[in-house]
Amino acid sequence: MSSSSDNKNAPEQKSILSEKDKIKQKEFQEEAIEHINALYNYALHLTMNPSDAHDLVQETYLKAYKFFSSFEKGTNCKAWLFKILKNNYINKFRKNAREPGKVEGVLFVR
Repeated sequence: MSSSSDNKNAPEQKSILSEKDKIKQKEFQEEAIEHINALYNYALHLTMNPSDAHDLVQETYLKAYKFFSSFEKGTNCKAWLFKILKNNYINKFRKNAREPGKVEGVLFVR
C-alpha cells in the first residue's frame, strides 16, 4: 500500500511542452475554443450526421492549432475557424466524389 509520502520521493515530471508551446496553447484556448458550439452546429448543418459533424470539428481544431501561428491576432478568429471547417468539408466531399465506390469503415468478409 502506498502512501502520499511516497510521492515526495518521486522525481518531478518535467513539462513536455516548451514555454513557447505553452503560450501558443493558452492563446489558442482563449481565442478558439469558445467557438466550438457554433462550429459544431455548422458542421451538423453541412453533414447532417452528428458523428461526422464531431469528426469535422475535431479535424478543424487540429488544423487550426497546427497553423495557429499564421492566424493574425486581432482578426476574426471565428471566421477563420469557419473557413477552415468549410474547406475541410469541401475537400472531404471532393475526395468522396472521386472515389464513389469506396465505403469507409466497412469490412466485407465472404
